[in-house]
Amino acid sequence: MFSKIIVSPDKSSRSPHAIQGLSEQAVSSSRAEHGQNILDSRAGSPLFTTVKEVVLEPMFLLLVLACAVYFGMGKTEEGITLVVALLIVSGISVYQAIRSDRALGALRELTQPQAQVWRGSQRVSIPTQDLVVGDTVLVAEGERIPADARILDSQDFSVDEAILTGEAVTVHKTSSQSVFAGTHTASGSATLTITAVGSQTELGKIGRSIATIPSEKTPLQRQISRFVMNMAWIGLGAFAVV
Repeated sequence: MFSKIIVSPDKSSRSPHAIQGLSEQAVSSSRAEHGQNILDSRAGSPLFTTVKEVVLEPMFLLLVLACAVYFGMGKTEEGITLVVALLIVSGISVYQAIRSDRALGALRELTQPQAQVWRGSQRVSIPTQDLVVGDTVLVAEGERIPADARILDSQDFSVDEAILTGEAVTVHKTSSQSVFAGTHTASGSATLTITAVGSQTELGKIGRSIATIPSEKTPLQRQISRFVMNMAWIGLGAFAVV
């Protein structure tokens, strides 16, 4: 469940009381109840989303209309040729999109930040996505807060919460106060107990609200759509004249 890199404790990182980390069974139970410490940024199936985007492109729809015209005029060979070309081009587009998603996923795994957490009375380094509610985590200056948490112990601890509040001034934090995922440690160090992970964090709630906002087309996509529609009307006009 976690890496075997054991970090030997030093005086500067010791809590005033002995820390008993979660057992593997407790970690599994917590993960089953609260999920992983991952923000869901994409809803639905990536494959379905990609296919939908390709199919709804104005150029694709125009070519489908052209296929229908070919078949309606009895030109079966031309219609079949255009259908095959459409399938090949759309297949290449879907393949490239999926390949890009996989490459980005591999890059995210490669750059996955680590967190120092107590597991079974030992301090170990694990990926932040493996943190669960109830974990005890050590954060130091310059590190990102991996999840929503409550401070158990701190030494000159201050946090930059600009990502949530927009305020550029750091906030001094003491024991029993809360810190939030995505914020950064500006100074000092602290021992935290995780209270929320993934989409249950304050940052995750903001992400869910943003996900409900419909995405808009880029200026280039809008220009292409207008161009295709204009060409379609011109083509229909020429077809009617002929």
